[in-house]
Amino acid sequence: VQLGSSLRRLPPCSGLPDSFEQLAKRLEALMSKVCQVTGKRPVTGNNVSHSQRKTRRRFLPNLHTHRFWVESENRFVKLRVSSKGMRIIDKKGIETVLADIRKRGDAI
Repeated sequence: VQLGSSLRRLPPCSGLPDSFEQLAKRLEALMSKVCQVTGKRPVTGNNVSHSQRKTRRRFLPNLHTHRFWVESENRFVKLRVSSKGMRIIDKKGIETVLADIRKRGDAI
């Protein structure tokens, strides 16, 4: 079977991913990895093996999508927060944290 000329021009990665892990990695690359409360984002560093060989890597924040009930608005607000962000919400309260986020200009 011969491929048409238009199909031969497509890059090799344009097909379906080989596994679910590859699909998850592609989707993960599209989504922003920033905590909406603390502003934590990925940082870069090195993997260091026993032989001290260094290869670059990313340290990702521990993010969770969590729904918080806001009594004053009588609705749930879905936030993407790190574990530290959840602790800040527990300490200050969701109302003050939302006010800080809105003051920064982030849409919720």
